[in-house]
Amino acid sequence: MELSYELKKVGKSNGLFLDGIGMFGLIQNLPITLFQDSDGRGHLLLHIERIEEQVKDLLSVFENRKKDLRIKEVSCVEHMLHLEFKSFFLDEKLANKLRESIRLIDAFCEDKALTLLPNCQRCKEQKELRAYTLNENGVLLCEDCSTAVESEIIEINTALGDQERNHLKGFLGAVLFALPGVLLWGVLEYFLGVVSLATSILIAWLNFAGYTYFQGRQDQYAKWIIIGANMVSISLGACLIFLFPAIVSGVELTILLDALISNAEVQKEILRYVMVSVGLSIFAWWYLFVAVKKVSVEIKPAVPVRLH
Repeated sequence: MELSYELKKVGKSNGLFLDGIGMFGLIQNLPITLFQDSDGRGHLLLHIERIEEQVKDLLSVFENRKKDLRIKEVSCVEHMLHLEFKSFFLDEKLANKLRESIRLIDAFCEDKALTLLPNCQRCKEQKELRAYTLNENGVLLCEDCSTAVESEIIEINTALGDQERNHLKGFLGAVLFALPGVLLWGVLEYFLGVVSLATSILIAWLNFAGYTYFQGRQDQYAKWIIIGANMVSISLGACLIFLFPAIVSGVELTILLDALISNAEVQKEILRYVMVSVGLSIFAWWYLFVAVKKVSVEIKPAVPVRLH
C-alpha cells in the first residue's frame, strides 16, 4: 500500500529506508519497521532480541499509553514488539502518535542506559551496517554479509533457471494438461451447440497448470509460451468440433483430414471457432500477465525515505 505523506515524514525524520511493505531502519540501534496494512492502519515492529531482559518493562510503557496513543494492540511475538494502531496515518495529528511511540522507545533505552551498537541482522556482529532490500524485505547487513548474500543469490537464481527447467517441457506440459478441457469443449459443442466461456477459461487454466507442473522455465517468456500453448489447444479443440460429429456419423478419417487440409469452407468454420474461443480466453490471458512473473531473488541498496 502507498505510504501516506505524513507517514513518510516520520520515516524521513528518523533516517529510515523504503522497502516493499513500508519503511525500516534503526531506532537506538534496534531494527524497526513501519508500515500500513490494506486498511491504512499503522503498524510498528521493533526487534527486541537484544533487550530481552527489559521487554516486560517496555511492554508496560505502551500498555499504559494505549489509549492516548490510539494503539489497538500491544504484543510480543518471536522477538518482535508489535504495536498495531487504530489510527489512519493520513494527517499530522495521527502521525504524531507514531512519533510519540518512537520517542518512548528512545526514552526507554536512555533511561535503562542501553548503549547498543549496530548489529548485523545476519552474522549478529557489531559492525557498520548498510540498508538493503532483499526482494520486498528490508535488511540491515554488514559489508561482509551483503557480499555473501549476493553470492548465495547468484546460486539460487542459477538453480531457478537451470536446464531442467526449460520452455519446451513447459510448452508440451501445457498442451497435454489441456487435453481434457479440449475434449470437454468438443463434447459440449456437439451436444449443446455452444462455445462455453467457462470451458475456454478452463483450457487456459490447464495450460498454466501444465506449464508449472512440467517445470517450465519461469522467466519473461513464460506467459507468451503459455498463451501459445493455449492457441494450440484452442486449434485442436476447433478441429475436434469438426471431426467429432463426422466420426460419430461414420465418415472415414482420411476424408475428414483431406477436408481439413483442402476445403476452404471447413477451414473458415474452424477459424471461426478459434476466433470465438480466443476472445473468450482473453480473461484468462489477462490473469496470466498478472500471475506469471519471473521467479528470482534480488538484493539491492535500499532507498532512503523522501517526501517527493
